Amino acid sequence: RAGAQTLLRLEKPERLRVLDRAFDGAHRGKAGGAPWISTEVAQQIADLAVGTPSARCSFGWSLHPALHLALRSDSAGMPLHLTFTDENPDVCDLAALCAAALEIEISVFPGMPFERLDKIRAETEISFPPLGWKLKPTDTVPKRTLNWMGATEAVRLTGEAVAIADQLAQAPHAQSIISLSAGALFRTVGVEATARDELIASGRLRAVLDIPSGMTYYETGIGTGILVLSPEAEKQDAIRFLDLSAPHLSTRTSRGRYEAKTDISWRDAITELPFDEKFGRDVSIPEIEEQGRILTVSRYLSQTAAKLDTFNQRYDVLELAALVDLIRPVALPKAEDGEYIIHETAPGDIGEDGFLETPPK
Repeated sequence: RAGAQTLLRLEKPERLRVLDRAFDGAHRGKAGGAPWISTEVAQQIADLAVGTPSARCSFGWSLHPALHLALRSDSAGMPLHLTFTDENPDVCDLAALCAAALEIEISVFPGMPFERLDKIRAETEISFPPLGWKLKPTDTVPKRTLNWMGATEAVRLTGEAVAIADQLAQAPHAQSIISLSAGALFRTVGVEATARDELIASGRLRAVLDIPSGMTYYETGIGTGILVLSPEAEKQDAIRFLDLSAPHLSTRTSRGRYEAKTDISWRDAITELPFDEKFGRDVSIPEIEEQGRILTVSRYLSQTAAKLDTFNQRYDVLELAALVDLIRPVALPKAEDGEYIIHETAPGDIGEDGFLETPPK
């Protein structure tokens, strides 16, 4: 009780800083437990949404940005109807406790966010599904969302692909901010590719932010990305790609982890002209189509890619299938009394002289 009274005697911004330090310290100490992204990224996400009259924040990882957004709106005297939803009751209890500690209004709705049982129609949506999440057949996804991807309940679904389809099908009126793993930006098979196709075709994709590993999530070393979608009425003919590992936008800690700078707004970086095309530029839809609708930021900012394009312009370039016959390998069971002995070879069986040795397998 004494600790709670001490906390409540602080100003609201200082209370949030106390929560920031507590959860940040827990993750750095490997205690973990709570879905809590880094403070700097949470502030930047809140800045992308500040000024909105209503926001729907989905999944536990969106809680930290939601608190910063609520506090920013409260401090500025801007009315905000904020909803937080997650299917984990413990995470919902945490959201309610944080809201009470900060004395801010958050409507907490326990339930599967993709199911949309809360019936909330918000002007801004922040969706942070678990990375690499494979949805089970028992997970309820509305048919309208599945139809947007041309999928059925029997298809392998990933949380990131469904998050994209969910925003396209269920929130066409909203500005949307979606966090996803880097793999969802370039996989060319499965529902991820279909979701990207529909996203680009919608004309709603405003920006793709490439976030280095460790900047947002403490628990994973994989790279992540953030998609920023405009409302359906605001069609985009070019998409801004930003590399947030650039020195202009981030710093490196003594342990090598990237931290987002807070004096440079991601919101400004998206809306203003880029300072240097090495870390950001606008890419036309036709160019993205030429790249197979891959949304990896390095594909459009890499100097290596530009050099490769220049190199290819000097030569005739053909698809591999036009030059060779592609034969799928066939697994053969081992048979001691077979008529032939077939050895399985690999690149490692090639000797230093460039000749293939007799494979051991």
